[in-house]
Amino acid sequence: MRWLSPVLLISLGLHGLGFLIPVPKAPEVIEEPEVEVLDPIQISTLPIVSEPEPEPLLEPPPPPPPPPPEPVFVEPPPEPELPIEPEPPIEPEPPTEPEPPTELEADDSELPDDLEPQSDFEPQDDLEPEDDPDPSENDSPETYDEGLANSGAALAGLTQFSEAAKAIAPTSVPRNLRNDVLELEYLGDRCYANREFLEGAIGVVIDSAGSLSLGQLTSNTVSPTMNESMAAWFQEEKGNVPSEPSELQIPGTDLYSWLREAVDGVWFSDGLGFEIIYFNIKINLVNNSC
Repeated sequence: MRWLSPVLLISLGLHGLGFLIPVPKAPEVIEEPEVEVLDPIQISTLPIVSEPEPEPLLEPPPPPPPPPPEPVFVEPPPEPELPIEPEPPIEPEPPTEPEPPTELEADDSELPDDLEPQSDFEPQDDLEPEDDPDPSENDSPETYDEGLANSGAALAGLTQFSEAAKAIAPTSVPRNLRNDVLELEYLGDRCYANREFLEGAIGVVIDSAGSLSLGQLTSNTVSPTMNESMAAWFQEEKGNVPSEPSELQIPGTDLYSWLREAVDGVWFSDGLGFEIIYFNIKINLVNNSC
């Protein structure tokens, strides 16, 4: 046992002690969980809102002006007393003498029994009554409408007359007496200022017996009141009595005779019973009150 050296024994002892030392167990490997990868989030950029500017501070109102100083009342100096003048003495009025009695104041007992005292107010037959003012002087002037002759109402009247005339005499050919003017006289006292006459145009349907079957203004006068007089004249020519007289007349003749002379007696040919005739008129203002 000589080969066992002390160094070897010490080495073996140290190794034996090393086996006696407890060795810890190896740590368990912990598996890490898988991490899910999330989609990236889109970030939107918000607009930058500018903050409102602060409102300027209101300046305090200026202090009210001081009240005006109260007026100082100064008593006026006393007025000097004026001397009182004595009033003049009142003279007595002279006594009035009684007036002699008049005839009206005479005693009724002195009058005969068959006479009565006269009244203070006696009718005076010698005074003439005051003349009444001319009623025409108070009438206002008639109004004129220069557009009546060529107005839409006048054209409508012409169309209406033409249709009515054709219904009465469908086979008659209308005549237009361009060179002949029927003169009428207005005998009323209306005030037509600055006018001696009025003009217009009419259409008539007359039968062979000389009677007016239809008549109408085809071109109005410039006076609405004269248009009304013409409508009344047509009624009178038909033998009717209008509510207001026309006060129009054809001097020295009548409508039938004037038309027969205007057409030289050549009318109602081919056995026609009606004639449709257009012509102009002139209305002389005989008693114009203006």
